[in-house]
Amino acid sequence: MDAPRQHVVAYVPITLTSFDFRIEDACDSTVNDNNGTNNNTFFDFSAASVTGGYSVGPGTIRVECTSGVDLILTVNIDPSIVSTTTIQTSGGPVSYYELPITARTETELNPYYVNRFRYDGATGGTLFGFAATNGNPGTNTQLYTGIAYSNAPGGWGWDTALTFALECTAPAVTTSIFFFDTDHVNANSSSSPYWQNNLQPMRWQLWSYDRATGGDQRNEGGPSGLGGDNNQPDATPLINFTSDRIYQLVITNVNYVNSIQIALPLKQIHAKSSCNSPPTGTNPTGSFSMTCDPGTGVINVTVTASDADGGNVTVTANVSGAGVPPSRTASGSGTFGMGGTFQRAPDGSIYTVTGTVTDDDGVTVDLRPVSVTCARPAISYTCRLMTNPVITAGIEVGSPFDLIIVIDRSLSSIYELPINNTTHPITVGDSPPGLSGVGPSAGYTYTANPGSVTQVTDGGISSNTPNTYTIAARVGDVACPPIQIIIGLKSYLKIYGGDVWAGGGFGEACSAGSGGVAGWARPNGQGYAGASSQFTLTALLNINEFYSVSTRQIPENTAPPKGLTFANTTAAEYGSGFGGTGRCMIDYYNETKDSTLNAAAAAPFPPSTPPPTYTDVAPSSSKTASSTLGGYSYSPEAVTDGLYGVAPTAGNKGEWASNGGANNVTWIRLTWTTPVTLSKMDIFDRSNLTDWVRTATVTFSDGSSIVINDPPNDGETPLTRTFSARSVTWMQLTINDKGGSSNTGFGEVRAYEASTTIGKVQYNISGNWSPSGFTIPKGAQVAVYVDGDAYIGGNITLDPSPRTSRKEIPYFALIVRGNIYIDNNVTQIDGLYVAQPNGASGGRIYTCFPVNPLGNKYTLSELYNNCQTQLSINGALLADKVRFLRVFMSLKDATFNELPNFANGSGIFRPRINNAAEIINYTPEMYLADRPFKLPDETAGDTDASRYDAITGLPPIY
Repeated sequence: MDAPRQHVVAYVPITLTSFDFRIEDACDSTVNDNNGTNNNTFFDFSAASVTGGYSVGPGTIRVECTSGVDLILTVNIDPSIVSTTTIQTSGGPVSYYELPITARTETELNPYYVNRFRYDGATGGTLFGFAATNGNPGTNTQLYTGIAYSNAPGGWGWDTALTFALECTAPAVTTSIFFFDTDHVNANSSSSPYWQNNLQPMRWQLWSYDRATGGDQRNEGGPSGLGGDNNQPDATPLINFTSDRIYQLVITNVNYVNSIQIALPLKQIHAKSSCNSPPTGTNPTGSFSMTCDPGTGVINVTVTASDADGGNVTVTANVSGAGVPPSRTASGSGTFGMGGTFQRAPDGSIYTVTGTVTDDDGVTVDLRPVSVTCARPAISYTCRLMTNPVITAGIEVGSPFDLIIVIDRSLSSIYELPINNTTHPITVGDSPPGLSGVGPSAGYTYTANPGSVTQVTDGGISSNTPNTYTIAARVGDVACPPIQIIIGLKSYLKIYGGDVWAGGGFGEACSAGSGGVAGWARPNGQGYAGASSQFTLTALLNINEFYSVSTRQIPENTAPPKGLTFANTTAAEYGSGFGGTGRCMIDYYNETKDSTLNAAAAAPFPPSTPPPTYTDVAPSSSKTASSTLGGYSYSPEAVTDGLYGVAPTAGNKGEWASNGGANNVTWIRLTWTTPVTLSKMDIFDRSNLTDWVRTATVTFSDGSSIVINDPPNDGETPLTRTFSARSVTWMQLTINDKGGSSNTGFGEVRAYEASTTIGKVQYNISGNWSPSGFTIPKGAQVAVYVDGDAYIGGNITLDPSPRTSRKEIPYFALIVRGNIYIDNNVTQIDGLYVAQPNGASGGRIYTCFPVNPLGNKYTLSELYNNCQTQLSINGALLADKVRFLRVFMSLKDATFNELPNFANGSGIFRPRINNAAEIINYTPEMYLADRPFKLPDETAGDTDASRYDAITGLPPIY
């Protein structure tokens, strides 16, 4: 039987909380260390955890390998549960952690076993000993000591030596050393390459040496062959072990694959330990003394030290918390200084000196620490920081400012005299780094004069990186209270094509409320630049840095900055008083819904272009014919009177009949005053069965023609023909084959224009809505009502293709009872966007918000990192509050008379000529398109509610 478990003990200096541990030759290419799932080798560490590539849990590593490798692991010790012991060394007693290590198989069941590895401490100072066993371990104890092999190529002939010693205080003991797994076959030839035999025996021999001197070698037993096998151990005779001897057990001729386990008599300390204390009185001695001058901050350290043999000693002193230098070394005997003084640190108060004394024999002893209180004296001057210009809310990126360090010496103190008329270094720093122009460390000096106030200027500081910066300075020993400077982008808003109103609410009974307008604007050489409205600007409160009539940059009464500005409070540059009251807007969510426009619950969004619908335009035409039958009225107008299949009666036309005879050319023409686009027609024959048109040719004003054959003879069923659309001003039906009749004609003629417009539609959504972006097609006017919040994750656009009528102009309205959030990646939204409050919440529009994926509102620093894209709003915003959060560019980038970035008829935006973060452009579509909702005084289903009496184009005012 081979051993499924082996023990060693690692002795780790208590100065360490972890150490590197090497297991050499942990695996081999045989089955001895890697026999599959049930016997992969584990190493367990008591009161420790292991980190490394082989770690499978705290305190355990698992070996799974197929070739000889060394495992180097980091062992972390838990001092609260691991035992300690003291080992006597040549330098005196040393305390160690005593850390048992067990090598075992996974199941610890026979016939699996652990084999062939050596232990070593990769961290210096770590020692190894062996675990105790009690005599013959038998088959149940399963506690063995692994052996160490020297390198050998293979086969027999491996030798090993195991050195050990008893604990210094252990009594003598007489016992045997047991050997297991000797695999002996009592024969003169090998029956297995892994078993020893009489021709290739393993042997043991035990030597001992004087523990104090290493001499006095004694043979305690052997050499002697080892018998036994996998099932029975072999053992030495009884041997008397004492603590004053070091023992070396030598095993020779071990097979390189097979193994041997050794059970030692009791717990051993590493053989390098000594039971003799260092000679008394031979170590150097010493002690520190320490003083401090509170006025100058000078710390003086002296030492009284000596060596037993009267020679000089070397002392190293380290002062914790001191300024330069923190450490000094000096040599001498008796009482002597450290070759110089130490300087008090600027903010320190208590200082401790530690160090060592070393004699000429190299023996080093730690000296007892000594502490002294060295508080800084009362401050005889103060300092504070200012900026020029004075920065209150923040300063724009790239704008320079000066830092002024104000030093006040007007205060007096008992410590004033020692530092009068002395030079103090000034240091200035920023956190986080990013300010240019900040003076370097010790870049300035200040000569202190009693009773004065002095200013030192650090000029031209700026940054192109938005952030909140902390500026700190120190004048000599005095730290100035730091100041915070916010450097940011002055992003601005431009509004075109409409007015701006701030203040009021939704619904007829709204509260007047309050509202102001704030932005970033500045005058330039030609006029003004920055935040503006092209037309009027009205607010119930202040208007600050936001100007009106932005495109009229000429010196007239209505010129910027406040030519069309109306505010209830007067500001020096941008405001203007008008004494107005609040304005109540329509309650869009509750008062503009039209039940006749509701889309089905399953209707797709956005709506797609439907199949064409046809409108009969024949009644709007004038009719002429080749001839008309007399008697009853058979006028050409009868083909569009809506009657067919009936003969005319008095006062009722019903149908047109010719009077041309059987052989004359017979025709009827429909003429329109403006072009019509035709793509379908219905032809009805006369009501009697005699006058039957067999064939006819339909000719159009564009030169095209269509032949029709055999319309139904009953006069009640039409012949329907569809054809490619064509724009015409007349169509003529010429009868080619009359079937012998003289009075052929038509009961009804219908000519159709096709329409594929979607028209007006409303969608009602309960709960939050998260569209990913879409395009409203031509001919669709869409309103979406959301009872919740709307999260816009992509661009919302209107089809920009050419339109031939108002009904083809697309329109979109998003009406929300909640908030509207716009993703940071959205660059364009078209239409009307209304955010109404729902009780005490909602009613806000955020132009930059993490929608994809949905997150929390951006912090200030996150805005700078995530909201740097320009947003174009082609339409209007209505809300209790709009948070314009884009940080695209800054006011310094604004130019004179910036124009909107609009799309042409092909949907292509012209190159950007506007540096505003958000652009609101109230486009002509907002005026001209059919609204997909009704106003409070309009009737549901009134499809002409948004019609205009007249539309006239006028030149803009510049």
